[in-house]
This record gives sequence, structure tokens and C-alpha cells, in this order.
Amino acid sequence: MPDATFFRSIPKGNARADKVLAVATPLKVVSSKGPYVKVELDSGDVGYVPEIMVIERGGPAEVPITVPALPLTDYGPVPPPFDPGVPSGTGIAPPPEIPGTPPPVPEVPSLPEVPTEPGVPVPPIPESVPTVPDVAPPPEVPGITDPVKVD
Repeated sequence: MPDATFFRSIPKGNARADKVLAVATPLKVVSSKGPYVKVELDSGDVGYVPEIMVIERGGPAEVPITVPALPLTDYGPVPPPFDPGVPSGTGIAPPPEIPGTPPPVPEVPSLPEVPTEPGVPVPPIPESVPTVPDVAPPPEVPGITDPVKVD
């Protein structure tokens, strides 16, 4: 590993490393003691290196893994995500639903203007025009008196 530290004896506290080993320095692991491994370098130096800084020869960091590429299927352009709760094109989220509140009042489209020409019959106005629903009274809360009944 890069910047692996080499100590001649097991370090204590903030001890300074005796050497900093280059990447891929060959090490012979002699033993393991806590978070350090006792190693022997090709130069004959014996010391300790943090175990986390040692990779086994031929380990995953040295052997590139290649997988044969599978042919890709072109399915064409990807459509944007669809959210049925948001009307398309408005960019505005629908109002939140609050339990216990009446549904929102639907918009009533205005009736088209009918030109009045002599001899042309006027279409009838529909009788079932949407109305505003009744609004529920505020909930009663125990311990709160009606303002008109205050002593």
C-alpha cells in the first residue's frame, strides 16, 4: 500500500516511523501482534508494519479482474419518470391531503357564450351545475369554551 510505515519495534503513542515503504515493497510476514505484523524486508531489516497496510501478493489489488463484455441492447430513448399524482406540464405538486378536511372545490368551467341570432335556437343551460360542498364546523376541543359563552 502507499506510504506504509515501517517501525524497528512496535510503536507506542505517536512514535515516528523509521521508514516509509514504497508501493509494492516485498515483505516476508514473520508473525502478527495486535494491529501490526512483524516483517522482514529484502534488505534483511526486521520490523513492524500496520497490518492494514499489507496486501497479500496476488491479492485483489494486484490482479485486475476482467469480465467479458456482454452485448448491449439499445432500447431507444428513456422516457422521463411519470408521477400520476402530479398533473403533467404544470410543475406544481397537488395540494396536500389533510384528514378531516373536505375535498377541494372543483373549478366550474364557465359556460360558452352563445351568439344570439334570429332564427337560431339557443342550447339549454344544464341544470346540474356543481355546487360548493358544505364546510364542516370546527372540531370541539374539551376545556375550551365558546367565546360567546365566556363569563
